[in-house]
Amino acid sequence: MAKRCSSIFVFALQFVNRFRHQFEFDFFNSIESHPIFLKNTLSKTGAGKTETAKIVMHYLATVVSRTDQNLGSNIQEKVLNANPILESFGNAQTLRNVNSSRFGKYNQMYFNGVGTLVGSAIQTYLLESSRVCVQNDGERNYHIFYELLAGCGPKLLREFELDDSQVYKMLSPGDTTKKTPENDTKNFQEISRALETVGFSSDETKTIFQIIASLIHLGEFRFAVKDMGETTGMYSF
Repeated sequence: MAKRCSSIFVFALQFVNRFRHQFEFDFFNSIESHPIFLKNTLSKTGAGKTETAKIVMHYLATVVSRTDQNLGSNIQEKVLNANPILESFGNAQTLRNVNSSRFGKYNQMYFNGVGTLVGSAIQTYLLESSRVCVQNDGERNYHIFYELLAGCGPKLLREFELDDSQVYKMLSPGDTTKKTPENDTKNFQEISRALETVGFSSDETKTIFQIIASLIHLGEFRFAVKDMGETTGMYSF
């Protein structure tokens, strides 16, 4: 795994360094947009698209950008902290990849005429919503469910009426040999900080976690047919 991550990092640096001078000229001397597409050799799941995109965005925000350190630090921090949020809510462990993106995304970074990073936008599409209800053998639901159970602490668990030792119906354990469960607690702390960084208040963050907890509880509901005399209805328990 370490060798693979190192290869992705080297590939990303070679990519952006190869086009660095073109980036600088195009970004700061024209008003046109300049897309970077990660495809072809990186088209298969687990090939490194997500990791490469994070490296390229970090490079553009911190190396190529001519943003004043004090002026742009807040924007850069928000841009880079959006990734762990998207990964928690949109990535899952699959048979081929412990951090597979189950949705498409189009990242945009905005620079002004002198090269200052002034904003960013992320468009998402085609989320694999069916994964919330059912997962293939050896795969997991979205990271955020496991991260909440592992990292929110006893106080919030009691408030959300959750039990981190319980096996919930909608949360397949996946392949535990891939050490993903060991990272859930750390990742929950990271996403909590990321939500604060991008502008969510503590109350808003708690509401988000309450919704996730509610989905876990809804997953415990099962429906059966109940004989109601002359009529037949649906009964939930």
